[in-house]
Amino acid sequence: MGAHVGGARTSWIAALLFALAPFYVWYAQEVRMYALLIFAALASSWAFLELVRSPRRSVALGLFAVDVFGLYAHYLFGLFLLTQLVFLLMSRGRYPRALLLWLGATFGAGALFLPWLLALQLVPIQGRPNLDWI
Repeated sequence: MGAHVGGARTSWIAALLFALAPFYVWYAQEVRMYALLIFAALASSWAFLELVRSPRRSVALGLFAVDVFGLYAHYLFGLFLLTQLVFLLMSRGRYPRALLLWLGATFGAGALFLPWLLALQLVPIQGRPNLDWI
């Protein structure tokens, strides 16, 4: 992602700082469960940038796959999709094809995530629906 946005040199410097920062190493051990969320967010961001730069169906299909993975990996992943939508809306129509492909990929991923939301609603835990996380 760093090489894609800032070039190879910038990505190497960022990776080195990331690997050597004591706070990050300590914090990474505390929040191991969020590594999958970070991976999914980076993969989705990369696919989104590719979609904006060259709006093709193959890129939208990759974004769709990553978004399905991200939604099933962590509930907060939907916020990353929201930020992508905000970017497309704030660009004031500069990327109309990318917006259409993004909407298709995101709504498709949401449709595949819908059964999990229904399962949360229907499967009671301790006699009541499991919706406390909301």
